[in-house]
Amino acid sequence: MVLMARISVGGDYVGELLPAMLVLAIGLGMAFPAAQNAALAGTTDETTGLAAGVQTAVQALGAALGVAALVTIAAHGRATFHGAFGAAMVHGDRLAFWVGAIAYLAAGLIALAFVGRLRHRTG
Repeated sequence: MVLMARISVGGDYVGELLPAMLVLAIGLGMAFPAAQNAALAGTTDETTGLAAGVQTAVQALGAALGVAALVTIAAHGRATFHGAFGAAMVHGDRLAFWVGAIAYLAAGLIALAFVGRLRHRTG
């Protein structure tokens, strides 16, 4: 998200967005299976389906709420920017990307805190 926040009015897709989208795709490609494994760890044969369903539903809900929040932030950033249309669009998008980056950082720190607790209890 920090790489995506580098967008500019005169920027191009290959130079600005493509590298950021590749990093995001690789990161999410590693995070989603890890989240599924964490959700299913310690479940029994009887509860595995339920745990997988809950994890998938929460993941979909989080994605929907995250997109809705970031689009709202981008729209607000565009509406409050006083300048040319293109500059206003970029300003709103950059604001949303920075908020998304901060949200990812916060989620990562929370996950690390729980991993430390789980290792302490099981170790």
